Amino acid sequence: MVVCLFLSFVVHPKRVEGNTWQPKRPVSCRDFVGNAAAAEGQPLVSGFKVGRLHSQRASPRPLASLAAFGLTALGLRRLQGTTEGKSRLFWQAGCGRFCRSQAPRGISQRAILPRRRMIESSEEEGAAYFKPLVEGDLLRASPPQRVLVAAMLALLAAGLIRVGSLLSAAAAAGGGAVEMSVACALALLLGAEFADFGTGVYHFSVDNYGSASTPVVGSQIEAFQGHHEKPWTITYRDFCNNCFPTCLATMPFLAAFELLASSPYLLLWAVTACAGIAFCQELHKWSHTLRSQCHPVINWLQDRRMLVARKVHLQHHKRPFETNYCIVTGHMNPILDKSGFFRVLAAFIAQLTGVRPRCETGSRFEYLVERRGG
Repeated sequence: MVVCLFLSFVVHPKRVEGNTWQPKRPVSCRDFVGNAAAAEGQPLVSGFKVGRLHSQRASPRPLASLAAFGLTALGLRRLQGTTEGKSRLFWQAGCGRFCRSQAPRGISQRAILPRRRMIESSEEEGAAYFKPLVEGDLLRASPPQRVLVAAMLALLAAGLIRVGSLLSAAAAAGGGAVEMSVACALALLLGAEFADFGTGVYHFSVDNYGSASTPVVGSQIEAFQGHHEKPWTITYRDFCNNCFPTCLATMPFLAAFELLASSPYLLLWAVTACAGIAFCQELHKWSHTLRSQCHPVINWLQDRRMLVARKVHLQHHKRPFETNYCIVTGHMNPILDKSGFFRVLAAFIAQLTGVRPRCETGSRFEYLVERRGG
């Protein structure tokens, strides 16, 4: 609530031209995904430019493959001029198959493997399609980011070691094994659900209030709001690049708990909650990633709703982006949505500050309106 109030007091300026991306053909969460090669603007074949990547369905046809390769070698650029929605023919480099492009379903269709490259549009448009919205933002982790995330992991490990030490002391003092096990399980559960709730409130705040010029969190606001326009870019972020802002925000709280907490259960709750919040963006990234590109353990956890699932998070990416804000376990989403928690919070903020949330005003949805023809 404090975050919402802080952001709501900031006047909503118009979108800063330097921090926005205006595509020739606006896209949404169900649009095609970008290729890493397109970001770098690397040419695939002489005379061709790498543009967007489409999901592909391939069928082994040797003769057709040779024909397609011959057409590509001759530089038939008219293949690029086919109308949107129709199949485009191209040569799939390295696999010797004749392929047709097919639009992916939903936001979980991340870019296919880099070897599957789609020849379309221009080099500049391909790079712009993949480029993050925030000016100067990078997808690869820098050394300081790696150091910060490593420090957070070390702090979490130190917290778990202290939990073990406190539990050993409690057991030596006569604590029952069953009671201690139940208390630990409850601390883990409550910590995970608190992290889910916290990420939901923060996600609601940055999605609906503030702008790129907001002090301190302006870059995160721009990134979260722009994420609705280009949701696939998060799947290309390095782990440390993706998580360092939340790690930086949670480290002081975790350090304070480790220094002051004398209860192993309170400290275990704090470690679990801080870990969930610190790495929530990585869990968020997995909800946008193809199942085939995630580790089987991650898929197993998502299938059992222990982590936020792809289908659950997909509901958030439907206009007007007013539900399913929680991105750790997703368990709090139905509770908060059905109870009207965010509607009540938005009404309270509007009454107090006069600022309505974007999910009500529809601001920054122009790219979706234009795509639907007004």
